[in-house]
Amino acid sequence: MSIYIDALMACTPTPGWPYSRACHMFVAPGEVEKLHAFAQAMGIPRRSFQPRPDLPHYDLNAEFRALALARGAVEVDRRFVVGMLYRWRESIALPPPAQG
Repeated sequence: MSIYIDALMACTPTPGWPYSRACHMFVAPGEVEKLHAFAQAMGIPRRSFQPRPDLPHYDLNAEFRALALARGAVEVDRRFVVGMLYRWRESIALPPPAQG
């Protein structure tokens, strides 16, 4: 089982998310409980979890991203993330993401 982390990206701060950069922490289909356990062990609040059916994930700021990587999460590129979107969609019988 691996925990995956994508690159930090620019985002718009909001009252509930005061950060200007964020990334996603996610797992392969069937491993969401492991993702929750990893996040909990790091002190990441459950409210950071995004239960999207096509890629459930935690939103992380730069500080939590560094901590996740230090604890063994695997940094992945955009191509890997797209591949994981396909795997998740296949696992729940959704059509593949739009090309573009």
